[in-house]
Amino acid sequence: MKYINLLFLFVILSSCSDEGLDNALDKLNLDPMKEFIPFDELNDNNSIIFKDFDGNEKKLIIFRTSQIDTLEVDGFQYERERFSVKLSELFSFNYAINLSISRFYVDPMTVQGSLECQLFHGNGGAIPFIRIDENGDSASLPRDDIEFWGTTFNDVISNASISGQQDGFSKIYYNYEIGVVAFRDASNKLWVFDRFIFM
Repeated sequence: MKYINLLFLFVILSSCSDEGLDNALDKLNLDPMKEFIPFDELNDNNSIIFKDFDGNEKKLIIFRTSQIDTLEVDGFQYERERFSVKLSELFSFNYAINLSISRFYVDPMTVQGSLECQLFHGNGGAIPFIRIDENGDSASLPRDDIEFWGTTFNDVISNASISGQQDGFSKIYYNYEIGVVAFRDASNKLWVFDRFIFM
């Protein structure tokens, strides 16, 4: 009888752990978030050309990474994949635009997804930041059509205006079709998406 009770206890404990965070990578598949990022265009060594008002071009190179992070929620450790894209000028570390998608546990039973679009720079100023949830919504501003120099971009999300920001890097614009639609650089010059260059 003692062995039966021990066997019964082992079965219960095993079944409880199966309901926890086992196979977290399966549950945290990134596919639901990939519809919010131009996944096929953002391949390693492809480039994006942005133009300013005068037609000057800025070429940003695409670098993709995927990594596994170990996180913890309510005492449970689990692994999740994080996919990132970095856009930067070759041999320049003045700034870079990072896109990152991931899914994570809010609690042991609830999974959420997130896409983050952020402009990093070396001068320590304010950083425009957009976060899009698993439903494609952003807490900063609603999606809207926007026109830059005669070209209309649809369903664009931008960061909320940074109060008193005059030093540059104040704004970034994003949509699901292109990714980064436009951004402002260190002198607050606006650079707008022109085209992808595929290698």
